[in-house]
Amino acid sequence: MENRLNKEVLDIQTSGIRYFNQLASQMDDCIKFTLGEPDFNAHQNVKNAIKKALHNNMTHYGPNAGILELRKEISDNVYLRYGVSYDEDEVCVCIGASEALTSTLKTILNPNDEVIVFEPAYPAYQPLIRMNNAKYIGIDTCKDNFQINEETLKANINKNTKAIILTSPNNPTGTIYNIESLDIIYRLTKELDIFIICDNIYDEITYDEFDSYLKYSNQREKIILIQSFSKAYAMAGFRLGYVCADSSIIQHIIKTHSYFVSGATTFIQHAGISALKTNNNSMVSEYRKRRDYALSKFKEMGLDVDPPAGAFYFFIDISKFNKNSYNFSLELLQKHKVCVIPGRYFGSNCDHYIRISYACSMKQLQEGLKRIHTYIDTYND
Repeated sequence: MENRLNKEVLDIQTSGIRYFNQLASQMDDCIKFTLGEPDFNAHQNVKNAIKKALHNNMTHYGPNAGILELRKEISDNVYLRYGVSYDEDEVCVCIGASEALTSTLKTILNPNDEVIVFEPAYPAYQPLIRMNNAKYIGIDTCKDNFQINEETLKANINKNTKAIILTSPNNPTGTIYNIESLDIIYRLTKELDIFIICDNIYDEITYDEFDSYLKYSNQREKIILIQSFSKAYAMAGFRLGYVCADSSIIQHIIKTHSYFVSGATTFIQHAGISALKTNNNSMVSEYRKRRDYALSKFKEMGLDVDPPAGAFYFFIDISKFNKNSYNFSLELLQKHKVCVIPGRYFGSNCDHYIRISYACSMKQLQEGLKRIHTYIDTYND
Protein backbone atom coordinates (compact mmCIF):
# COMPACT_ATOMS: atom_id res chain seq x y z
CA MET A 1 0.00 0.00 0.00
CA GLU A 2 3.00 2.32 0.26
CA ASN A 3 2.57 3.30 -3.38
CA ARG A 4 -0.82 4.78 -2.43
CA LEU A 5 0.79 7.40 -0.17
CA ASN A 6 1.44 11.05 -0.97
CA LYS A 7 4.21 11.10 -3.59
CA GLU A 8 5.89 14.15 -2.11
CA VAL A 9 6.03 12.48 1.31
CA LEU A 10 7.52 9.33 -0.21
CA ASP A 11 10.22 11.33 -1.99
CA ILE A 12 11.45 13.43 0.93
CA GLN A 13 14.10 12.13 3.32
CA THR A 14 14.04 12.07 7.10
CA SER A 15 16.11 14.75 8.86
CA GLY A 16 19.86 14.28 8.47
CA ILE A 17 20.35 16.26 11.66
CA ARG A 18 18.17 13.85 13.62
CA TYR A 19 19.88 10.87 11.95
CA PHE A 20 23.34 11.91 13.14
CA ASN A 21 21.99 12.86 16.55
CA GLN A 22 20.47 9.39 16.87
CA LEU A 23 23.77 7.75 15.90
CA ALA A 24 25.47 9.73 18.65
CA SER A 25 22.77 8.83 21.18
CA GLN A 26 23.62 5.16 20.71
CA MET A 27 27.25 5.69 21.77
CA ASP A 28 28.64 6.00 25.28
CA ASP A 29 30.70 9.07 26.15
CA CYS A 30 29.77 10.88 22.95
CA ILE A 31 29.90 14.67 22.72
CA LYS A 32 26.96 15.96 20.67
CA PHE A 33 27.29 19.25 18.79
CA THR A 34 24.11 18.43 16.93
CA LEU A 35 20.73 19.89 17.87
CA GLY A 36 19.91 23.58 18.13
CA GLU A 37 18.49 23.09 21.59
CA PRO A 38 19.66 25.32 24.45
CA ASP A 39 21.22 23.40 27.33
CA PHE A 40 19.74 25.95 29.74
CA ASN A 41 16.51 25.29 31.62
CA ALA A 42 13.49 27.54 31.33
CA HIS A 43 13.38 30.35 33.89
CA GLN A 44 11.68 29.50 37.17
CA ASN A 45 9.09 32.23 36.56
CA VAL A 46 8.10 30.45 33.35
CA LYS A 47 7.64 27.14 35.17
CA ASN A 48 5.76 28.83 37.98
CA ALA A 49 3.35 30.30 35.42
CA ILE A 50 2.47 26.78 34.26
CA LYS A 51 1.91 25.61 37.84
CA LYS A 52 -0.39 28.54 38.48
CA ALA A 53 -2.28 27.97 35.22
CA LEU A 54 -2.79 24.30 36.06
CA HIS A 55 -3.87 25.18 39.59
CA ASN A 56 -6.44 27.55 38.07
CA ASN A 57 -7.65 24.80 35.72
CA MET A 58 -6.44 26.43 32.52
CA THR A 59 -6.77 23.06 30.81
CA HIS A 60 -9.68 23.72 28.49
CA TYR A 61 -9.83 24.79 24.87
CA GLY A 62 -8.67 28.32 24.24
CA PRO A 63 -9.30 30.52 21.19
CA ASN A 64 -7.84 29.08 17.99
CA ALA A 65 -5.52 32.06 17.61
CA GLY A 66 -4.31 31.86 21.21
CA ILE A 67 -5.37 33.36 24.51
CA LEU A 68 -5.85 37.11 24.40
CA GLU A 69 -3.37 37.87 27.19
CA LEU A 70 -0.51 36.21 25.31
CA ARG A 71 -1.42 37.77 21.98
CA LYS A 72 -1.42 41.22 23.61
CA GLU A 73 1.98 40.52 25.20
CA ILE A 74 3.35 39.39 21.83
CA SER A 75 1.95 42.52 20.17
CA ASP A 76 3.70 44.75 22.71
CA ASN A 77 6.95 42.77 22.48
CA VAL A 78 7.07 42.90 18.68
CA TYR A 79 6.52 46.66 18.73
CA LEU A 80 9.32 47.18 21.26
CA ARG A 81 11.78 45.07 19.29
CA TYR A 82 10.94 45.96 15.69
CA GLY A 83 8.95 49.20 15.88
CA VAL A 84 6.12 47.57 13.92
CA SER A 85 2.55 47.45 15.22
CA TYR A 86 0.54 44.24 15.06
CA ASP A 87 -2.58 44.27 17.16
CA GLU A 88 -3.66 41.15 19.04
CA ASP A 89 -5.92 40.08 16.16
CA GLU A 90 -2.87 39.95 13.86
CA VAL A 91 -1.14 37.33 15.99
CA CYS A 92 -1.58 33.57 15.84
CA VAL A 93 -0.06 31.50 18.65
CA CYS A 94 1.25 28.18 17.32
CA ILE A 95 2.77 24.91 18.46
CA GLY A 96 6.33 26.08 17.92
CA ALA A 97 7.80 27.94 14.96
CA SER A 98 7.63 24.69 12.97
CA GLU A 99 3.84 24.66 13.02
CA ALA A 100 3.80 28.41 12.46
CA LEU A 101 5.81 27.94 9.28
CA THR A 102 3.81 24.87 8.22
CA SER A 103 0.49 26.70 8.59
CA THR A 104 1.86 29.75 6.81
CA LEU A 105 3.16 27.81 3.81
CA LYS A 106 -0.05 25.80 3.53
CA THR A 107 -1.99 29.09 3.52
CA ILE A 108 -0.01 30.95 0.87
CA LEU A 109 1.18 28.25 -1.55
CA ASN A 110 -0.53 26.92 -4.65
CA PRO A 111 0.84 24.11 -6.84
CA ASN A 112 3.88 25.22 -8.91
CA ASP A 113 4.48 28.35 -6.82
CA GLU A 114 8.15 28.96 -6.08
CA VAL A 115 9.77 29.82 -2.76
CA ILE A 116 13.28 31.29 -2.67
CA VAL A 117 15.51 30.16 0.18
CA PHE A 118 19.04 31.41 0.76
CA GLU A 119 21.42 28.51 1.34
CA PRO A 120 22.95 27.34 3.62
CA ALA A 121 19.47 26.94 5.08
CA TYR A 122 17.45 25.10 7.68
CA PRO A 123 16.76 21.66 6.13
CA ALA A 124 13.03 21.60 6.94
CA TYR A 125 12.20 24.35 4.46
CA GLN A 126 12.53 22.16 1.37
CA PRO A 127 10.21 19.29 2.42
CA LEU A 128 7.61 21.71 3.79
CA ILE A 129 7.56 23.54 0.46
CA ARG A 130 7.48 20.35 -1.59
CA MET A 131 4.62 18.87 0.44
CA ASN A 132 2.56 21.81 -0.78
CA ASN A 133 3.39 20.86 -4.40
CA ALA A 134 5.42 24.04 -4.70
CA LYS A 135 9.01 24.43 -5.88
CA TYR A 136 11.97 25.08 -3.62
CA ILE A 137 14.50 27.49 -5.15
CA GLY A 138 17.79 27.35 -3.26
CA ILE A 139 20.20 30.25 -3.83
CA ASP A 140 23.79 29.59 -2.82
CA THR A 141 25.34 32.36 -0.71
CA CYS A 142 28.61 30.57 0.15
CA LYS A 143 30.62 32.47 -2.44
CA ASP A 144 29.22 35.81 -1.19
CA ASN A 145 30.26 35.39 2.44
CA PHE A 146 26.72 34.18 3.19
CA GLN A 147 25.21 37.52 2.16
CA ILE A 148 22.82 38.14 -0.76
CA ASN A 149 23.96 38.78 -4.31
CA GLU A 150 21.63 41.10 -6.22
CA GLU A 151 22.19 39.63 -9.68
CA THR A 152 21.67 36.07 -8.46
CA LEU A 153 18.47 36.92 -6.62
CA LYS A 154 17.12 38.91 -9.57
CA ALA A 155 17.78 35.98 -11.91
CA ASN A 156 15.68 33.68 -9.73
CA ILE A 157 12.62 35.90 -9.35
CA ASN A 158 9.85 35.27 -11.85
CA LYS A 159 6.07 35.26 -12.15
CA ASN A 160 5.86 32.04 -10.12
CA THR A 161 7.78 33.41 -7.13
CA LYS A 162 5.37 33.42 -4.20
CA ALA A 163 7.69 33.98 -1.24
CA ILE A 164 11.22 34.50 0.01
CA ILE A 165 12.24 32.95 3.33
CA LEU A 166 14.73 35.08 5.22
CA THR A 167 16.39 33.50 8.26
CA SER A 168 18.43 35.99 10.24
CA PRO A 169 20.43 35.14 12.29
CA ASN A 170 20.91 32.17 10.03
CA ASN A 171 20.91 28.49 10.81
CA PRO A 172 23.51 27.01 10.18
CA THR A 173 25.94 29.91 9.66
CA GLY A 174 25.05 32.35 12.44
CA THR A 175 25.11 35.10 9.80
CA ILE A 176 23.04 38.24 10.26
CA TYR A 177 21.99 39.64 6.89
CA ASN A 178 23.44 43.13 6.59
CA ILE A 179 21.70 46.29 5.41
CA GLU A 180 22.99 45.80 1.88
CA SER A 181 21.42 42.34 1.66
CA LEU A 182 18.12 43.54 3.10
CA ASP A 183 18.07 46.48 0.68
CA ILE A 184 18.59 44.10 -2.25
CA ILE A 185 15.49 42.14 -1.30
CA TYR A 186 13.54 45.33 -0.79
CA ARG A 187 14.50 46.85 -4.15
CA LEU A 188 13.79 43.69 -6.11
CA THR A 189 10.43 42.92 -4.49
CA LYS A 190 8.89 46.27 -3.54
CA GLU A 191 6.75 46.40 -6.69
CA LEU A 192 5.98 42.67 -6.70
CA ASP A 193 3.40 40.58 -4.84
CA ILE A 194 5.96 38.39 -3.08
CA PHE A 195 5.70 37.44 0.58
CA ILE A 196 8.78 37.94 2.75
CA ILE A 197 8.72 35.30 5.48
CA CYS A 198 11.00 36.47 8.29
CA ASP A 199 12.04 33.42 10.29
CA ASN A 200 13.48 35.36 13.24
CA ILE A 201 13.69 32.66 15.87
CA TYR A 202 17.34 33.44 16.74
CA ASP A 203 17.14 37.22 16.74
CA GLU A 204 17.27 37.49 20.53
CA ILE A 205 20.60 35.64 20.51
CA THR A 206 22.86 38.15 18.75
CA TYR A 207 26.39 39.42 19.35
CA ASP A 208 26.53 42.12 16.66
CA GLU A 209 24.18 44.81 15.43
CA PHE A 210 20.92 43.35 14.17
CA ASP A 211 18.46 44.72 11.62
CA SER A 212 15.31 42.90 10.59
CA TYR A 213 13.45 43.13 7.30
CA LEU A 214 10.53 44.40 9.39
CA LYS A 215 12.23 47.81 9.25
CA TYR A 216 10.59 48.25 5.83
CA SER A 217 7.25 49.18 7.36
CA ASN A 218 5.81 50.18 4.00
CA GLN A 219 6.01 46.48 3.07
CA ARG A 220 4.04 45.40 6.12
CA GLU A 221 1.22 43.80 4.12
CA LYS A 222 3.61 41.29 2.52
CA ILE A 223 5.80 40.51 5.57
CA ILE A 224 5.07 37.42 7.66
CA LEU A 225 6.96 37.14 10.96
CA ILE A 226 7.69 33.70 12.41
CA GLN A 227 8.89 33.50 16.02
CA SER A 228 9.58 30.89 18.66
CA PHE A 229 10.05 30.67 22.41
CA SER A 230 12.38 27.66 22.04
CA LYS A 231 15.74 29.37 21.51
CA ALA A 232 15.66 32.71 23.32
CA TYR A 233 13.87 31.38 26.41
CA ALA A 234 15.16 27.78 26.50
CA MET A 235 11.63 26.44 25.98
CA ALA A 236 12.16 23.92 23.17
CA GLY A 237 9.99 21.25 24.79
CA PHE A 238 7.15 23.68 25.45
CA ARG A 239 6.42 23.83 21.70
CA LEU A 240 5.32 27.46 21.56
CA GLY A 241 5.71 29.98 18.75
CA TYR A 242 3.70 32.49 16.79
CA VAL A 243 3.01 34.21 13.49
CA CYS A 244 2.37 37.92 12.98
CA ALA A 245 0.97 39.20 9.70
CA ASP A 246 -1.37 41.80 8.25
CA SER A 247 -5.03 41.18 9.11
CA SER A 248 -5.84 40.26 5.50
CA ILE A 249 -3.32 37.39 5.70
CA ILE A 250 -3.39 36.28 9.33
CA GLN A 251 -7.11 35.51 9.27
CA HIS A 252 -6.40 32.76 6.73
CA ILE A 253 -3.31 31.49 8.57
CA ILE A 254 -5.46 31.20 11.70
CA LYS A 255 -8.02 29.24 9.69
CA THR A 256 -5.37 26.80 8.46
CA HIS A 257 -3.82 26.54 11.92
CA SER A 258 -7.22 25.79 13.49
CA TYR A 259 -7.77 22.79 11.22
CA PHE A 260 -4.22 21.49 11.72
CA VAL A 261 -4.00 21.67 15.51
CA SER A 262 -7.06 23.55 16.84
CA GLY A 263 -4.81 25.61 19.11
CA ALA A 264 -1.72 25.69 21.29
CA THR A 265 -1.88 24.11 24.75
CA THR A 266 -3.70 26.56 27.00
CA PHE A 267 -1.60 26.34 30.16
CA ILE A 268 1.64 26.47 28.13
CA GLN A 269 0.52 29.82 26.71
CA HIS A 270 0.59 31.28 30.21
CA ALA A 271 4.25 30.31 30.36
CA GLY A 272 4.75 32.34 27.18
CA ILE A 273 3.40 35.46 28.88
CA SER A 274 5.93 35.06 31.66
CA ALA A 275 8.77 34.33 29.21
CA LEU A 276 8.24 37.59 27.32
CA LYS A 277 8.75 39.44 30.60
CA THR A 278 12.00 37.56 31.30
CA ASN A 279 15.48 38.93 30.56
CA ASN A 280 17.73 36.46 28.70
CA ASN A 281 20.93 38.57 28.75
CA SER A 282 22.83 36.15 30.98
CA MET A 283 22.14 33.29 28.57
CA VAL A 284 23.33 35.32 25.58
CA SER A 285 26.46 36.31 27.50
CA GLU A 286 27.21 32.65 28.13
CA TYR A 287 26.78 31.85 24.43
CA ARG A 288 29.18 34.68 23.59
CA LYS A 289 31.70 33.24 26.05
CA ARG A 290 31.42 29.81 24.41
CA ARG A 291 31.67 31.29 20.94
CA ASP A 292 34.84 33.20 21.77
CA TYR A 293 36.41 30.17 23.46
CA ALA A 294 35.67 27.98 20.44
CA LEU A 295 37.08 30.58 18.05
CA SER A 296 40.38 30.56 19.94
CA LYS A 297 40.53 26.76 19.73
CA PHE A 298 39.70 26.71 16.02
CA LYS A 299 42.59 29.11 15.48
CA GLU A 300 44.90 26.68 17.30
CA MET A 301 43.64 23.92 14.98
CA GLY A 302 44.53 26.01 11.93
CA LEU A 303 40.91 26.48 10.92
CA ASP A 304 39.84 29.80 9.41
CA VAL A 305 36.44 30.35 11.01
CA ASP A 306 34.40 33.56 10.92
CA PRO A 307 32.69 34.41 14.21
CA PRO A 308 28.92 33.88 14.05
CA ALA A 309 27.02 37.14 14.61
CA GLY A 310 24.05 35.38 16.16
CA ALA A 311 22.45 32.03 17.09
CA PHE A 312 24.78 29.30 18.44
CA TYR A 313 26.33 27.60 15.43
CA PHE A 314 29.64 27.46 13.60
CA PHE A 315 29.63 26.54 9.92
CA ILE A 316 33.17 25.41 9.22
CA ASP A 317 34.85 24.92 5.85
CA ILE A 318 36.60 21.53 5.79
CA SER A 319 37.78 21.64 2.16
CA LYS A 320 41.43 21.31 3.20
CA PHE A 321 40.82 17.78 4.48
CA ASN A 322 39.70 16.41 1.10
CA LYS A 323 36.65 14.68 2.54
CA ASN A 324 32.99 15.38 1.95
CA SER A 325 31.01 16.51 4.96
CA TYR A 326 29.30 13.15 5.51
CA ASN A 327 32.50 11.11 5.59
CA PHE A 328 34.30 13.69 7.72
CA SER A 329 31.46 13.76 10.25
CA LEU A 330 31.04 9.99 10.33
CA GLU A 331 34.75 9.36 10.84
CA LEU A 332 34.91 11.98 13.60
CA LEU A 333 31.97 10.29 15.30
CA GLN A 334 33.27 6.74 14.97
CA LYS A 335 36.90 7.41 15.90
CA HIS A 336 36.61 10.24 18.43
CA LYS A 337 33.00 10.17 19.61
CA VAL A 338 32.19 13.73 18.61
CA CYS A 339 29.05 14.32 16.59
CA VAL A 340 28.73 17.28 14.21
CA ILE A 341 26.27 17.77 11.35
CA PRO A 342 27.37 17.37 7.71
CA GLY A 343 26.97 20.56 5.71
CA ARG A 344 25.34 18.68 2.83
CA TYR A 345 22.05 18.77 4.74
CA PHE A 346 21.95 22.58 4.53
CA GLY A 347 22.32 23.06 0.79
CA SER A 348 23.48 21.53 -2.46
CA ASN A 349 26.79 23.42 -2.40
CA CYS A 350 27.56 22.91 1.29
CA ASP A 351 29.20 19.49 1.27
CA HIS A 352 32.56 20.98 2.28
CA TYR A 353 31.20 22.39 5.55
CA ILE A 354 30.21 21.00 8.94
CA ARG A 355 27.88 22.57 11.50
CA ILE A 356 28.80 22.67 15.16
CA SER A 357 26.20 23.70 17.73
CA TYR A 358 27.60 25.23 20.91
CA ALA A 359 24.24 25.03 22.70
CA CYS A 360 25.94 22.73 25.18
CA SER A 361 27.82 23.13 28.45
CA MET A 362 31.28 24.70 28.48
CA LYS A 363 32.65 21.41 29.81
CA GLN A 364 31.23 19.52 26.83
CA LEU A 365 32.48 22.19 24.45
CA GLN A 366 36.01 21.98 25.85
CA GLU A 367 36.14 18.21 25.66
CA GLY A 368 34.56 18.02 22.23
CA LEU A 369 36.91 20.60 20.72
CA LYS A 370 39.86 18.77 22.27
CA ARG A 371 38.77 15.59 20.46
CA ILE A 372 38.27 17.46 17.18
CA HIS A 373 41.80 18.89 17.54
CA THR A 374 43.14 15.35 17.97
CA TYR A 375 41.26 14.25 14.83
CA ILE A 376 42.56 17.18 12.79
CA ASP A 377 46.12 16.50 13.95
CA THR A 378 45.96 13.16 12.12
CA TYR A 379 45.88 15.15 8.87
CA ASN A 380 48.90 17.22 9.88
CA ASP A 381 51.21 14.38 10.90
